[in-house]
Amino acid sequence: MITRRAGKGSMVLPPHVVQPLNQMSSFAEDMRRRGFTAGYTTLAARMAAMPPEAAAALGMAENVKTFMVSRLLSADGLAMAVSHSWFSPSLFSRNPLPTVAELNSGSLYAWLELHCGCRILGARETISAGIADGELSRLLTIARGTAVLIARRLSHDNLGQPVEFATVSYRADRYSFTIDLVRS
Repeated sequence: MITRRAGKGSMVLPPHVVQPLNQMSSFAEDMRRRGFTAGYTTLAARMAAMPPEAAAALGMAENVKTFMVSRLLSADGLAMAVSHSWFSPSLFSRNPLPTVAELNSGSLYAWLELHCGCRILGARETISAGIADGELSRLLTIARGTAVLIARRLSHDNLGQPVEFATVSYRADRYSFTIDLVRS
């Protein structure tokens, strides 16, 4: 809870979040469960061509334009992660796009369920190590070259159809993942 640093004295450490890997939840649900208040700052929200990784995950051609959202995620006002999400174009064929005000006010998964009738029920997530570049380090208020955890998630709906491909870069000093293992 408290650390001492030469020349700086004693300092209260920021919150550290531990995310179980066997539970699917939105960032808002995760923060609420841990007693933190989730915050969102929309960095971008627009129709854009998918990068190759997102297009392959969603089973689309690379030149297909889809709704893309980039947000800074925070817990109790402290930067935790930067999220980039690309959505299946079918989600917005009959539904309006969320406004920046809506994106800044809460869970994207809750918005999708309320406005598009799409409940995300599961996902496949891969977590790897990464290094913060200049932009990511600025957004997360960490030094350039600091280690980050990068989660790549393909979420699906109740029919098993891909809905969202997201990459989330977490501050490794504020976020960790756990999984319960069973020996067979």
